[in-house]
Amino acid sequence: YGKVKRGIKLLSLEELSAEELNDRRATILVNAKSPEAEVPLTTEEKSHDFPSRSTSTFRKASKERASSAEEKPDSPGRSSSISKGSTREKGSRKGKGKKEEEKPKEEEAEHVHKVVEEVPEKAMWLPPFDPILMDYITEASKTILPLPSTKHQVIALAQFVADKMGGPIERDKLHEFSWELHISEIEFELKCNVVPIGKINKGTFYHRALLFKVLADRIGIGCTLVRGEYNRAWNEVKLVDDSPLGIPGLLIPPQVFIVDLMFQPGHLMKEGTAEADCYRRI
Repeated sequence: YGKVKRGIKLLSLEELSAEELNDRRATILVNAKSPEAEVPLTTEEKSHDFPSRSTSTFRKASKERASSAEEKPDSPGRSSSISKGSTREKGSRKGKGKKEEEKPKEEEAEHVHKVVEEVPEKAMWLPPFDPILMDYITEASKTILPLPSTKHQVIALAQFVADKMGGPIERDKLHEFSWELHISEIEFELKCNVVPIGKINKGTFYHRALLFKVLADRIGIGCTLVRGEYNRAWNEVKLVDDSPLGIPGLLIPPQVFIVDLMFQPGHLMKEGTAEADCYRRI
């Protein structure tokens, strides 16, 4: 997508997905979350329990009114027979009144239910799932995570990423690596400017660095993603070299290395060296 210029609105992923194809740089999508993990409720599901709760509430209220009326004492001087007869009559009247009270309440609840159903609700937009990226995460977890040290994991992951993104490239033939055409073909296939990272088979510096960062985070490798200029991006990791004196248990501070994902995948370049600077710049 490129850098956002001052005064220009930063579009959401949903808005970018809805745009027509254009000549701007593709937006790379990272989403390994299955849509089945979180399915939004529909309007019918949200309002399904509302009428039953309302009706039961109305019935409970009518029962409470009926029970409070029955607890009122009879007036003095009346015989027990008259009170029994009047109780029956009152009971029948209460029963009728109770039913008559419930009917309008139930009709009101049904009316509310119909009103809720008639109000259209916009479906929640979900980003497209990337099953290829999910396969990458699964494979990296099985093959790279069990390696004995962080250094071995970094080297193996760099080789894994380079293999998925077109393999190693000769420095002198970098201009012949047609990754732009490949990305354009994916955009045309999807009819969208948003491209899932798992569909990219020919990636340059920033595609590879982004995939390395995503997988490293998933398997617990600490690294940073640094963005440079002219499509350059790279990953930095902190590693502890073996003790130069050969003394076991000697603690030395970790050093920063840049991971080569393009020319010699897995090669670690110490920060500040000439080869590291050459990798980060044209």
